[in-house]
Amino acid sequence: MVSYTPVILNTLYYYYYYYFQERDIELAKEAQRQEENDKLRKEFAKHANAFHQWLTETRQVNQTCFICICNEKLLSSVADIL
Repeated sequence: MVSYTPVILNTLYYYYYYYFQERDIELAKEAQRQEENDKLRKEFAKHANAFHQWLTETRQVNQTCFICICNEKLLSSVADIL
């Protein structure tokens, strides 16, 4: 059986006191890191959505141009036949 003298109790108290202070500091750092990561995630999502919008619009323009070109060639071919 261990006898807890005042010196041992005092030592244990300060050990755990500083241990928990370090733990609180590390938890605060982790919370800050997660907040920064969340900001970066949101910023990335904003840019990714803007790129998706641009890509979708570009595809639509290219498809429209392709259809116009095909229609012009078709009309030209029909005009040649007639």
